[in-house]
Amino acid sequence: MTVNAVVTLLLLSATNPQGQVGGLQGALDPQVVIGAAVSNSLSQSHLFAEQVGWEDERGRRVGDWLTRLWYKSPNLVYLESYLNGTMVLRVVADGSKVWRYNAVSNEYTFSVQPAGLPQTLQVMASWARREDQWLLRLLAGSSNWLVLPTVQFNPSPATIREVVQEKITWSGVDWRGERHTFRFDDFYPSGKMSRLVLESKTDTPNGLRHSLYDTTFAYPAQFGFQIAFAPPQGAKPAADLPGRIGGG
Repeated sequence: MTVNAVVTLLLLSATNPQGQVGGLQGALDPQVVIGAAVSNSLSQSHLFAEQVGWEDERGRRVGDWLTRLWYKSPNLVYLESYLNGTMVLRVVADGSKVWRYNAVSNEYTFSVQPAGLPQTLQVMASWARREDQWLLRLLAGSSNWLVLPTVQFNPSPATIREVVQEKITWSGVDWRGERHTFRFDDFYPSGKMSRLVLESKTDTPNGLRHSLYDTTFAYPAQFGFQIAFAPPQGAKPAADLPGRIGGG
């Protein structure tokens, strides 16, 4: 049996210590709520996001991922991605160019950075690994990997706001599909992104594939480094770099 996608947004009330849950208070478009949180996050001077993830096939771990992203207003972004503890990718937007360094091949290239931050993040997403694209696309203002559902909100004594999506096909006591959880640090419309958890279970010819990516967001006053790119020692220009030197 397939259950239709449902997203529930809990707007949580700190003024309800008895834990009483009120009735339906209204309905909101989840894209509006998520979009407001992302916009509030990017309006901060600095944002740091850390994504920890893993993928299993038939109960066997096939990869452990770590991604760190630093954003400095208005348009500086630095991303590093690690697989099993080894850096595999660096993508940097320095205000003039978007750089991509492939640590596996030890090659780098660049593209002229677009004027807008959303467009910059979309370029970075196109150059990033699959595991990092959800985060970059979310910050770019695109969460179209969500199914648009009806959203309800009720008061609650809890302190975390949550949006959950499930596209589930039940198989015995297990589930297949996706669970997306968004958490914000305050009420809509003032809340910022606090946490994003993406979990997926899919049947493949190789057996069950199970993945989970858990991202936390922080807003420091500053970073201890400048966002810029310098080719690592011994790195080679990628084959397409000469054509880009003129600004392409």
